[in-house]
Amino acid sequence: MLISRSVNLVKHISKHVKRKNTLINNQPVRLSSHAEWGYREDTSNAKSKKNYIIAAEIFGGFAWWWFLYRLWHDHMHLVGHFDYPDASKWTDEELGIPPDDYD
Repeated sequence: MLISRSVNLVKHISKHVKRKNTLINNQPVRLSSHAEWGYREDTSNAKSKKNYIIAAEIFGGFAWWWFLYRLWHDHMHLVGHFDYPDASKWTDEELGIPPDDYD
């Protein structure tokens, strides 16, 4: 997940650096009126956007495969390395139950 998030971060940083170098008189650009953005989607870089989505899906799929593989083959990390004790063999004293004649 970290890699898939960092791909988008690198994309936005590179766009910002490119845009910062093309400003005239170092005037800030308002994102609401910038011609590069359409409503809810980036209309200028459709192919590069698709590449980032594919890369994020690949890294996310690998992360899920790794998690499920380790869960299946190394499940002792979650459930422990020791046998679970049989509670039917415990005495009342071990369970904290007072004796019947206790007042």
